[in-house]
Amino acid sequence: TQHALSHYYYTYISRSGHKIKEDSFKTWLLDYPGDFQMKYLQLHKEYKTADDAVLGIMDGYNFIGITERLDESLVVLQMILGLDVGDILYLSAKQSGGYALVSNNSTRRCIAT
Repeated sequence: TQHALSHYYYTYISRSGHKIKEDSFKTWLLDYPGDFQMKYLQLHKEYKTADDAVLGIMDGYNFIGITERLDESLVVLQMILGLDVGDILYLSAKQSGGYALVSNNSTRRCIAT
């Protein structure tokens, strides 16, 4: 839904200059041909049935990650690519916390606070 809403504002409102009306998004979405996310994932090909579209999408991509399950998706990607754990580490920009520089004699290091 968020991607459809973003696409609606970008293409229908920003690029085409239409005015925002109460039911314009709903009307636009209902008039949009087919399932929005299925159309987005298809690789430049039209399919006759939903089953054919799903098979085409699955055959067209080597990996499809899910943002709601990002940790698990990255583990699967690591396994597919044969990477070490350290090759695919990431830090979330949405977690609070910080680091402090600690000096211990001649050694300096960062620790989580």
